[in-house]
Amino acid sequence: MGFKDEPTTLLGITHLLEHVVLNLVQPVIVAHDAVTTSESVVFTAWGDPDDVAGFLNDVAEAVCRISSISDAVLVAEKLSVEAESPTQYASPTSGLLTYRYGIPGIGSANFGVPGTASLTRQEVIDWSAQWFVSDNAILTFTSPSPETLNVILPPGSPDRATADLASIDTPVLVESAKEGVALSLVVEEGVAEFLAEALWHELIATLRYDLNLIYSVRVITTRVDERSCEIAFVLDPLPRNTARTVRMSIAALRRISRKGFSPATVLAVQKSADLEEADTTTHASFLHAAAIDHLLDRTSVSGIQRLRDAQRATSESLRQALRNHLSTLIVAYDEAEVKRSDLPDRSIIARDQYWPWQQRSAGGGTADVSHLPTWPSRDGKSALSITPTHLVETSSRRPIEIAFADIRLVGITQDNALTLIDHRGRSTTIDESDAVNFETLRHAILERIPTSIIRDFAK
Repeated sequence: MGFKDEPTTLLGITHLLEHVVLNLVQPVIVAHDAVTTSESVVFTAWGDPDDVAGFLNDVAEAVCRISSISDAVLVAEKLSVEAESPTQYASPTSGLLTYRYGIPGIGSANFGVPGTASLTRQEVIDWSAQWFVSDNAILTFTSPSPETLNVILPPGSPDRATADLASIDTPVLVESAKEGVALSLVVEEGVAEFLAEALWHELIATLRYDLNLIYSVRVITTRVDERSCEIAFVLDPLPRNTARTVRMSIAALRRISRKGFSPATVLAVQKSADLEEADTTTHASFLHAAAIDHLLDRTSVSGIQRLRDAQRATSESLRQALRNHLSTLIVAYDEAEVKRSDLPDRSIIARDQYWPWQQRSAGGGTADVSHLPTWPSRDGKSALSITPTHLVETSSRRPIEIAFADIRLVGITQDNALTLIDHRGRSTTIDESDAVNFETLRHAILERIPTSIIRDFAK
């Protein structure tokens, strides 16, 4: 279990629970770590076998007494989560998985956790009881298990979420509030590792050494389901080079899909798995992946098979893998640094403004709002109205609207502004600058929102 299993109103609760458990086992004398991902929570220790066993025993014991946590511990660990990632704690930070899948589900892994501040002690206790149970846990060791190991978790079986369906399934440019440029492809699980390695080499060669547009390419691979993975490439151009990096990265992928990968890239892929790594029984990363596969009823690829697959890679096999999945391409870019006129033509790749406000449909869209109460903006350039089903903004341009039925989460910030978040993870904030007599507008909006999806946000 991880971020993908969290309902929209509880985003961040798994990470907070991980922090609470670590708090309860302090002090710890052995080297240790804990991490929450899209699909797992992992507590790790290394060192003297008995010390490792003691740490794992204490983690299990802490889970068993999670109902005794104090409000003070919860507040302390919320502060710790905020310190770990202040931006994600404060506001929605939609990323590539969110653009593609929306929320909740796997898209939540990139969304941020602005509702963490309002998570309650009872919600954390209930979440632990649902997921931190014996049938949803597994132990792995890189050496024989210690004799002092005595891990006992509460009994129970998890209720797993259904598979995610992509909101985006054609190549598209997405406007983002994040710096730089990022590329995303969804590919078959069996080729993800090798295609990611190959594209890293090609993007570095083209964008850094040939064109001097970037410094690095960071690769992130996320398992989506039994059959597929998302591979993401995060690029770091200077702001003035953002638009050109978008154009050149798309051109590079299209060129490779036609002409294939360079001999140097193919050799790098073939050498990416060596004989030493083939003995995966002693590699913690392989054991972790195999454990998650076991819990989720997925098949695991052995180290020997991985080695054989790497050695069989050719320019043509890699080219075909890219060609087969190029239709899933998403390119996200920092909208603040790019003029739309500098982007590739729409005939090459579509565009997504990634904004919850939508133009009213031809023929009138929602009901006429002229007879409804209206809240003019403070600058007098626009006005907001509310119908039974929509929030509507009128201005000198064509009216735009948000359907209340599409809203999945509403955050009330510390200054009483409202952040509205829809099913795709798109957000907009309504505050005092948007309306004269803002408090009555705020009240009218909240009247049309189910109380079950309203949370307090940190900011």
